[in-house]
Amino acid sequence: MQTAPTEAALALVPEQPSQRAVILADSLKADTEQRVLLGRYISQHMKVDTDFGVIPGTPKPTLYKPGAEKLVDLFRCTPKFKLMKCEEDFDKGFFNYMFRAQLVARDSGVTLAEGYGSCNSKEGRYRWREAQRKCPKCMAATIFASKQEPGFFCWKKKGGCGATFGPSDPSVTSQAQGKVENEDIATMANTILKMAKKRALVDGAIALARCSDMFTQDVEDFSHEETPPAAPSAPAASKPIPPAAPARKMPPIKDVAGPSPWTRIHAALVKAEIKGKPAVDLIAAATGRVGRENLTDADVAKVEAAIAARKKPAPPPVSPEEAAEILAYERAMDAQQAPPPPLDEDAPF
Repeated sequence: MQTAPTEAALALVPEQPSQRAVILADSLKADTEQRVLLGRYISQHMKVDTDFGVIPGTPKPTLYKPGAEKLVDLFRCTPKFKLMKCEEDFDKGFFNYMFRAQLVARDSGVTLAEGYGSCNSKEGRYRWREAQRKCPKCMAATIFASKQEPGFFCWKKKGGCGATFGPSDPSVTSQAQGKVENEDIATMANTILKMAKKRALVDGAIALARCSDMFTQDVEDFSHEETPPAAPSAPAASKPIPPAAPARKMPPIKDVAGPSPWTRIHAALVKAEIKGKPAVDLIAAATGRVGRENLTDADVAKVEAAIAARKKPAPPPVSPEEAAEILAYERAMDAQQAPPPPLDEDAPF
């Protein structure tokens, strides 16, 4: 008769490798090499403000579409897009698109990463537009308030017709100005479609390169807040309007996360045109650290000081013999460039 093993006996049985996640030394080495090569490629082949850029107030650089395309090509992949959602209502002026970008290896045809991106007409950058008053006569957006006398005028220097209008002319004062809702949103349907496709590509490129610690999604795409439209200006009253109260100053915002120490160091190295191994050696000599982990603001100051103190190596000293040869060569060149003799005016031609 067999008895069930006790808990003590079960504790002595080693856990099978297939029952838990493991890290292999070869995999760790290969992953480290990939990270080094990726960082080298970014520093040597990707340009700031073209492939990526640092947006104030964000801790990491933002990856742009050209940079995403370079990363996809670096890993020898081809993007395949699929429109996952398509909502088009021309009557209500609402457009919503969502794409999936599959990054497929060119050699094996295997999907290595996926990215998703969406965009709709309710986003602030598409929903609102900046309205300006138009001249009732020439329909040019060149109406300005006169500073010399009450009323409005159509500025000729801005392309207007020069017409003038009274301070309470309804043809001018009834027009809305400032941020108003875009009534012609249908003309931007293609732009919204392409924006969703681009966001899917950038998301997939970050997932493919596993560089979310280096880059973030297009922050400028989501930085436009949706604000209500400005109320239309009321007609001018007969009584003088009292001056507006001074705007209240907002207290300074504290503890706003800025760029990380590594981002600031990388930007300083790019500006100084220091790349590759010289950049790694400079960071190591200035901070005593290897890699970007655990960098501090003090390390940023040390690296910036090292860049400022960095000078080009002085030319090697010239020996007396070489100096004599250089002097003789210069004298010979001066003799060959002697001025020609004066022209004899009586000589026949």
